[in-house]
Amino acid sequence: MARGIFLDSRMLFSSGIGRYLRSILTEFSLDDRGKLFSKVLCNTIEQENWIHDRFPGAVTILRDWNIYSGSEMLNLPILTKGCSVAWTPHFNYPIISAKKKIVTVHDLIPLVFPEYRNSLTKKVYALLMLKLFIKSIDEIITVSNFSKKEITRLTKYNPSKLKVIPNGVESRWFDLNHIGGDYLLFIGNIKPHKNVDRLIQGFLESLDKHSLNLIIVGKGEGLRTSVLKQVEKEANFSRGRITFAGEVKEEKLKELICGAKALVFPSLYEGFGLPNLEAMAVGCPVVTSNAQSVIEVCGDEFDGSNGNVMYFDPFNSSAISNAVLKLTRYSSVELKKMTANARTRARLFSWEKAADKTFRVLERNLK
Repeated sequence: MARGIFLDSRMLFSSGIGRYLRSILTEFSLDDRGKLFSKVLCNTIEQENWIHDRFPGAVTILRDWNIYSGSEMLNLPILTKGCSVAWTPHFNYPIISAKKKIVTVHDLIPLVFPEYRNSLTKKVYALLMLKLFIKSIDEIITVSNFSKKEITRLTKYNPSKLKVIPNGVESRWFDLNHIGGDYLLFIGNIKPHKNVDRLIQGFLESLDKHSLNLIIVGKGEGLRTSVLKQVEKEANFSRGRITFAGEVKEEKLKELICGAKALVFPSLYEGFGLPNLEAMAVGCPVVTSNAQSVIEVCGDEFDGSNGNVMYFDPFNSSAISNAVLKLTRYSSVELKKMTANARTRARLFSWEKAADKTFRVLERNLK
C-alpha cells in the first residue's frame, strides 16, 4: 500500500478529460502497470465497474462529492493516506494530501475566461485556490507546449517541473474510411470559448454560396442562458440547415466524422484540440482556428499540395465563412492530398506513447 497510487477517476466519463483518462488507463490495463493503483475514487457505480473491470486489484471508494466541493477538500487528505502518490486529471486537489501529488493540467480556461467564474465559489477557487494549489504540486503533466507556457505565465509554476505529454489518437481511427458528405461538423462542449456563435454567424454569411448543412455535436452545458438563446436564435435563420445533435456515443461520432465534408473547429482557446487530431486520422478535412496549441498539434497549413489543415482567425466570422468556401473550391485531388498529409501527421500521436510517458512520471515519484 505504501507504494500505491491514489487515482481520482470522478471525471472518467466527462468529455475531454474523460476521453484522456479512459485512454491512458486503458493502456495501463494491458499490462502490470495497473497494479500500482491501490485506491481509486469514483462517484458513480458506472465508474466503479469500469475501474474494477480493468484494475481488479484496486480498492474503489465510492463518494458523491462534486468537483471543487468542501467535501473533497476535507476528505481527500484522509483518503490519500497510505499512498505514496496521488494523481488527478484535473486541478481540484487539496493543498495537503498524499506524499507526492501529480496533476494533469490540460488548460487554464478558468483563469483566462472570466465567464467561467460566474459564482463566488468558482471565483475564489480560480483566483486563489488554483494558484496556491498548483504551487503545492510536485509535478504537472500538461498536453502541449502552449499549455506549459500558459501555466508558467499565469501561475509562476517552475517550468522544470512541467512535463509535456501530448494526447494521442487510437489506432482504430486510422482504419475508418472517410466517405464525405453534404455537411460540416462541429464537435465539442458548447461553451463560450468553443466559439459556436461565430461559427454559426460565419455559416449564415455563406449560406447562399454552398449547399452544405452544419451539424453541432456536444453538450449545451456551460453556456449562460442568454448566450444559448442567442445561438439558437441565430440558428433559426439557417432555414433548417443547422442541427444541434447534442451528445452522441463514440460509434455515432465516428460515423458523423466519416460522413462529413469537413470538421470545423472554431475554438478561441485550447490546451490541445483532440477532435482535430481524430478527424485527421480518419481522413476528414479539417478547417480550424489558428489558436497556438491547435497549430502545434495540426502542423502546417495546406497550400494546395503541402500541409495538413486549413486555418482561420476564430475572432472573425467572415474568416470562418471564407475558409469554408475555399474548402468547397478544392478539387478531389487536392483534398485527398491534404487528408493524406494530415493522416501522416496524426500518426505522430498515440495513446500508447502518452501512457508510457505518463507512467514514467508516476513511477519516478513513487521512488
